[in-house]
Amino acid sequence: MEINQMIKDNRTKHKLTQEQLAEKIFVSKKTISNWETGRTTPDIDSLIRLARLFDLSLDNILLEESAIVKDIRRKTLLSRTVVLFVIPVVANLFLLFRQFLLLYQSQNSFPNLFLIACCLFTNLIPLTYFYVKRSEKKYKNRYLPYIVAGVGWALLFIFIWLATGLLLSFYR
Repeated sequence: MEINQMIKDNRTKHKLTQEQLAEKIFVSKKTISNWETGRTTPDIDSLIRLARLFDLSLDNILLEESAIVKDIRRKTLLSRTVVLFVIPVVANLFLLFRQFLLLYQSQNSFPNLFLIACCLFTNLIPLTYFYVKRSEKKYKNRYLPYIVAGVGWALLFIFIWLATGLLLSFYR
């Protein structure tokens, strides 16, 4: 039995409304609705509360529904990778800001523009990764997030490049 059906069956068996169940396990009514329709899965804390409330074995819940285990693993992996990408992004943003300052002080602007473009590009890689990971369940076509991200970043890059050129023409 899948977790969404198990939650709904136990809720009706115990004669609870979604709102009453939500109050007992400290979540919103909408969260219960999302669990029962299969849109989302409960987190580990909510699973423990559900197991206690319905007098179920947590082992059986986790073994029966591997989607919960997969979701927990995915969230854990994503939280670990956030740390790996935050430091380079912050460093690149600092370098980008520094290059903009040097751009206005220097006569030779091409190397500075090149470094700005490199900083932007290296920031786009992790940002695109997180956009795609966050939105991969939203779209039926698995390539659509990549296409949207690529077009979006290309337009942003062109806009920044043109804005930088425009600013240079005003300050020179």
